[in-house]
Amino acid sequence: MKLWFFLFLLSSRMFGYTDLGIHGHTYEIKEQNIKELIEERLSKLDRNKLKQEYLNAIEKAFTSEISLPPSIKDHSVRYQDFVIASYDVPDPAHPNNILYPKGSKIVSSLPEGAVLKMCFVDGSDMDVLHEVYEEFRECDYMVTKADIRKLSFLGSSVYPMNIAYVQRFKIDKLPVKLVMQKDTVEKIYLNVNRLKKEVQEKKNAY
Repeated sequence: MKLWFFLFLLSSRMFGYTDLGIHGHTYEIKEQNIKELIEERLSKLDRNKLKQEYLNAIEKAFTSEISLPPSIKDHSVRYQDFVIASYDVPDPAHPNNILYPKGSKIVSSLPEGAVLKMCFVDGSDMDVLHEVYEEFRECDYMVTKADIRKLSFLGSSVYPMNIAYVQRFKIDKLPVKLVMQKDTVEKIYLNVNRLKKEVQEKKNAY
């Protein structure tokens, strides 16, 4: 008989069939039913508070509170649009190759003939906003200080002002219209004081 088989039998006799009995205290283990656990936790929640928080979150989704100073003169600037790569940008066709090294200048480029228009406006003065629309007209509107659900006159492309866009295009004053084509951007600023004066003149005329 092989040695390993003898050891196997020996270990079976020593450990496999020995009744060591029960020592110490025993306790019943009772786990809480998962359904009971959920119901217990739900019962402790303030449903009215949760509902109000949910409604507040919905309201915030339609508004923006970004504050920017008003433009006080009519003027425009044109510049080449570009960003600086904050990391090594890989070539999509060849991922092992670097298309733009970190720190390099990446010039934005639109297809020939394509034009994008984006308008950043303050909605706190509705009369002035109407005047802004009369001059800017068709545009993708980014609005602060107003509920976009109440601005149907601006068209269908109306959004709460996004800080990422403000930073990306270095928006420093309102209202301003961005006209983007090929690799350039033109910023068109409107004089808020002039717009307010025109609003007052129209009111006086009635």
